[in-house]
Amino acid sequence: MSTSPQMKTPMGAKYGVINKATGRSGLTPVDSLFPVDLKKPTGKALQDRKLDRRMEDYQRANLYGFTTRELVELDAITSRNLKTPNISNNILPVMGKDRWEIQPDTQYGRTGSYPIGKGYSGDWNVRNPIVWAAIQPSLRLASRMLMNFHLLPWFDALLLGDTHPVDANRRPALLPNEKPLNLRTMHIRREKGSNVRSSFQTATERDDYFAQMCIAPTALELSFNKSSENALNGVPYSGSEPSSNAHAEAYFDPNLKPPIFRLYMNISNIEPLLNSNLTDAERLNGQWYVANTIVHEMMHLIKFVRKRYDSDENYRTMTGEPYFEDEIISELGFSMENAVFGGIPEIFGETSLRYGDNDSAPHLGHWLTLPYPSIAYALGGGSNTPILTDPPSINYQNFFPIKVTTIEDAHQEEFWDVAVRQFGFKALHTRSLKAGAIVHVKDQSNNSNPRRHTMSDNAASLIFPANAVTPIPTPEELLSMTPLERASSNYARRLVQSAKYEEDYIEDVTKVLSEAKKIVSAIASDTTGTVPYQTRQHLTTAIKYHLKARTSLILSEATDGIEYTDRRARLLRWNKNVRTFIRGLDPADSTGPQELYDLERARMSLSHPQNTATEAAELATLQHAISLLQTNQHFSCHEACTAIIEDKGRSNSIEAGARIARAALSQVRTLLARTEDLDTASKILVRTTRDPDLRDLKQIPEQWQATVGNWITAVRELSVNQQEERRANFNKAALAVTADVNMSGM
Repeated sequence: MSTSPQMKTPMGAKYGVINKATGRSGLTPVDSLFPVDLKKPTGKALQDRKLDRRMEDYQRANLYGFTTRELVELDAITSRNLKTPNISNNILPVMGKDRWEIQPDTQYGRTGSYPIGKGYSGDWNVRNPIVWAAIQPSLRLASRMLMNFHLLPWFDALLLGDTHPVDANRRPALLPNEKPLNLRTMHIRREKGSNVRSSFQTATERDDYFAQMCIAPTALELSFNKSSENALNGVPYSGSEPSSNAHAEAYFDPNLKPPIFRLYMNISNIEPLLNSNLTDAERLNGQWYVANTIVHEMMHLIKFVRKRYDSDENYRTMTGEPYFEDEIISELGFSMENAVFGGIPEIFGETSLRYGDNDSAPHLGHWLTLPYPSIAYALGGGSNTPILTDPPSINYQNFFPIKVTTIEDAHQEEFWDVAVRQFGFKALHTRSLKAGAIVHVKDQSNNSNPRRHTMSDNAASLIFPANAVTPIPTPEELLSMTPLERASSNYARRLVQSAKYEEDYIEDVTKVLSEAKKIVSAIASDTTGTVPYQTRQHLTTAIKYHLKARTSLILSEATDGIEYTDRRARLLRWNKNVRTFIRGLDPADSTGPQELYDLERARMSLSHPQNTATEAAELATLQHAISLLQTNQHFSCHEACTAIIEDKGRSNSIEAGARIARAALSQVRTLLARTEDLDTASKILVRTTRDPDLRDLKQIPEQWQATVGNWITAVRELSVNQQEERRANFNKAALAVTADVNMSGM
């Protein structure tokens, strides 16, 4: 019997569906495997397990060996709410609204603007309000980057640096009858002088270039294009041509009338930004990548302007673009990105997830690829200059997930006003390069399988040398600092501390998953249905690292001023699965082993009784049972409380509450049964609070103290009631005995 298709999940609707029966995307995070009992999965559970493995295989194949869940743990993917972007600078005139193409230039073969389609009205044109609203944040961010480029020595080299012929020993051998090319290198200026004066000169030169790009004959015009066709004439690419699937294309041909000086933006990168259902991270990722693309192409365009106006004939007649110092590839856009970010940002699944039917899928996240330049960039083609032979080409690439907070910060005024202003563009280098994948490049279509690895040093230690990160300043030092110096000192210390906690968290989570896999493997290979001692040891070790991960996460949150909701949710789900497994091992233990109480305190510290969805839902089941008690529906209340108590994944505190409610059911339960429930609830609360008198709640996270305090009050009141009931029963029994004695004496 076939299974009917299900409605697509939110990720399925945006990224495509891997299984029609579930409606789930192949990129949906799959929770780490952890058994809920000692039985091997069968039936639906087995099918679900197989689908999860299929999804993880799909993710690893498209994400350099990572799963989406692992990228969530690394905070490279998140669904949490991010800070609202607040950069407020104007858009530079060179990319303002009046610089965009209104009507296509049909003399080159284009027949009209591209309709948006897919349920959106109008064409790809900035006069279309939805298009302008989608691209405006990226233009503002690109402008902010360019406004600060006077701080980038690489940019100074592009505008003002000297160029030299490429040394003969770096050039590849010429083919027969091949004429030597005018290949040149560009260099950072080394002359003595004030950095402030140099930066001012760079800023002035930058502004002059942008002014030239606003007037003929080098007036820039921006427009949109499809990656599948030539932007000038609309002719489809064959698929093997270098510009096919390019994120953007820059053109300058001074021989045409009028000269062509244009920047075409690939609509597949902007189309996701029309979607109103994006997560904060998806939207900021898209805006950030489009901004980077614009700045990338601007470097090519600036080179065009310099070649037209430079007084040096060697520069004007140079072949292609200059090589930056000892780089072996002449690609100014990528060279700039390497100088700005410490590597080249690349979209998750760029070559496999965002083309074809999914070409308008949102930007799920980004890699930082390094080192640059590796042979992979040279094999991409598209350059009319050769690959130099010295230094030797690098035949591998590392792929490190970029933290969402890096993207988030780039949209904040404070980041540019404090971090970039004080530390330059090193502040844009990604935060933590702890976990990554390495791929060995063999040729353009034949690479080695990704191999996961870690780096021993995080990016923060590379960005900020030891003498740049001092201990907390003394009051005297603070008084002597300017506001910018104080803000910069705080920023640097916070970033380095954050990187440490980040690495601790990732390391602890990795160890948790390692121990969990050992337990799954032991159960799969066991034929007796028992739990060997070694498996219990793995469980104990996994819980230990779970508790450490909890601590690292909370410290990281306190340092960053962020609540990592995705990480909390995953730790809470893992916590519940472990509770379920433990209760399957010791079903006869009335209050449970100590591990349950360690897990309970971790659960409380990671959650809020009202604001955490899973915990609020569990609490709601107890509140429903209590409402049945309050409306005298005693049998229904008893059933509801019993269901809570029999749920192996229950939290200890909720069990205590359910037992307290059952202890109040004097209409339908014996005093003995109610006393046992109250006694068990009291023991659970004592072990949870670590206070035999149930008076000190310091061990309970603040957000749970009121809830636990209410249950303790209920225990005391019911205990008094039960004592009075026992006393009344005793007196009643005593009267009955007295009556019997009197009767027998008659």
